[in-house]
Amino acid sequence: MGQRADADRLAKEAAAIREKGLSHFKEYVDKENGFRFEIPIAWTSSPFMGMHVPGGLVAFMSPNSLSGVQVQRMPVAPGTDPSAIFDTVGRTAETLGKGETIGEENVTLSGLPARRVVATVQYGKTRLRDVETFLVTRDQVWVFHVMGPETALTSPEAPEYRAAQRIAGSFAFREPVLSQLRAQALAPPPPLKTISVDATNQRHYINRELGMKILLPDGWKETTQNSPSFQEGKTVVLSKTGTLAFVILTREYLEASPELYLKVFTSGMVTGTENFHELSRKTVTQAGLEGTRLALITTESGVEYRSVVEVFSSGKQHYRVMARAPTEVYDRYAETLTQMLDSVQFLPLGTQPSTGGGSPDRPSNDPQP
Repeated sequence: MGQRADADRLAKEAAAIREKGLSHFKEYVDKENGFRFEIPIAWTSSPFMGMHVPGGLVAFMSPNSLSGVQVQRMPVAPGTDPSAIFDTVGRTAETLGKGETIGEENVTLSGLPARRVVATVQYGKTRLRDVETFLVTRDQVWVFHVMGPETALTSPEAPEYRAAQRIAGSFAFREPVLSQLRAQALAPPPPLKTISVDATNQRHYINRELGMKILLPDGWKETTQNSPSFQEGKTVVLSKTGTLAFVILTREYLEASPELYLKVFTSGMVTGTENFHELSRKTVTQAGLEGTRLALITTESGVEYRSVVEVFSSGKQHYRVMARAPTEVYDRYAETLTQMLDSVQFLPLGTQPSTGGGSPDRPSNDPQP
């Protein structure tokens, strides 16, 4: 309306009101179901939200409906192995429309062992973050959600961030439910996959089914994962949103020497592409394993791709890391792809990754929790 000065003043007043509302809390106590937590005084009960979520016990939302908290309790289906639930909660969150799962970690909820999954979802023009904490027993699953705008919940200086931290830390079970759950709660195994952030604020993608850890630059995410050609192992594709740049990580179990495995891989590339040109080949050492780096040009469905592939072997476990993009745009991503290739670390299969690199410790084909 051409009244910029008034708009600026009102925007500052609105921000001050919102911050004040997020700094004053009230306690919600559910005596019937045995839990309690704190919420900002401006938040109100949301029966509509609770009705549309399985096992919803209670839900509160902020006045702008972009932040909220919710508690669910659901039965474990007969015949289900409760311990297996931990390795499916992230994928379940994606399947139920939560969008992208960006990290999982083991935590405690009211002092009890639990799994936390961080997911994001697009809500209109706003990207929301949903922090879900799961507590599993043999016959039930508890889920505690804390939600808010993605930009705010990743900014420690934002009032929404501080509010979310306080809400998450305030949840507690009451007696006698606490004692019952203490005797029944199952300890989760290490997450199958997660994203860590180091001291330099760099993100790393960790997958214990793969036995690999790799740098995950901004804008990159896991897009697909499946079994490789020999069916024993795992393949994960990492890509940058809105580009044709990819990094493909593969672990395969095969009774073959490193030389034979490399020969089988290159033979498959020759027969699986329209044109195959090997530009270079050299020996490399990565995180304690010696391998081979290949620079390739291939044509697939009429599109020419440039790829750099590193192949490593440890006993009967074989690892491939392929960075690729169409030849005409490869140079645009070459620096990032090289950084990702150089960052690869190999981890013991089925165990929590250590802080440093290292080669697999007596790899097993079956990851153990």
